[in-house]
Amino acid sequence: MTQMMIKSPLNGSYSTRAKAINALTESQSYEKSKYWDDNGTKVTFAMFLRVPVANAGTDGLIIPTSSRGLILRIKDWDDGNDDLSNQIDVLGISFGAQGYFGTSLGRATHGIAIGDWFALMGSIDYSAVGVPPTIELWTQKKGDSVANSIKDPSPAIAVNGPIIMDFSFITGGNVLKVGESPQFDVDFEIAEVYLDGPDTAVDWSDSGERLKYVNEEGKPVGLGDDGSDLTGSQPKIYAFNGDLVNHTGSEIAFTENGTIEFADTSPSD
Repeated sequence: MTQMMIKSPLNGSYSTRAKAINALTESQSYEKSKYWDDNGTKVTFAMFLRVPVANAGTDGLIIPTSSRGLILRIKDWDDGNDDLSNQIDVLGISFGAQGYFGTSLGRATHGIAIGDWFALMGSIDYSAVGVPPTIELWTQKKGDSVANSIKDPSPAIAVNGPIIMDFSFITGGNVLKVGESPQFDVDFEIAEVYLDGPDTAVDWSDSGERLKYVNEEGKPVGLGDDGSDLTGSQPKIYAFNGDLVNHTGSEIAFTENGTIEFADTSPSD
């Protein structure tokens, strides 16, 4: 049965749940053979993320096994006090296509504290002719009214656009995992997972676009039953409660490795 989101008719408030993926302690993951069939030059992603405990020495979140396509990693962050136990950092979004390996955004301007919910909003545009791709990443902590950005207009990639990204893994042998992977593991919680391409790159620098996803309290807004409230079209993947097996996007569902339970917390609490 499809699980529907809950919006109060009285005050417009929105309630969702989250999935807890214990990739480090229990080798859990969602797995898919590809992102989708159509390759292209753009992608948009967003999710709410919480890391409940320190996972020192490990990183990872969305990992294609041969480093093609979208990669979102979490990694210990040195906050200047040599205390890595209470800070992590989103290293960046890495993308690759047709034999070109990805490029990293680098470190965000602030650490993401253990135990806090954050909205992550990112996009990449490889479509421009003769110039490097444009990549942006925005983060907003639950309880904060301001989003923080890191935007790299000249990523460390030696190829100018347009570049076609290998979302269908046509080279073979690749698997997309959200969670446990051969290389990187971390325990985390996710909700409101949104992923779309190959021709959609939301400009998250526009505060109006961000407010479609996260409100001024840093909580999720909800994108409609099929995720179409962001752009007007159903995305490839939309899992409002983090359940990628039963997501309401247009793409096929993920399979579940291990028993992934709902988390005790939610970004809408």
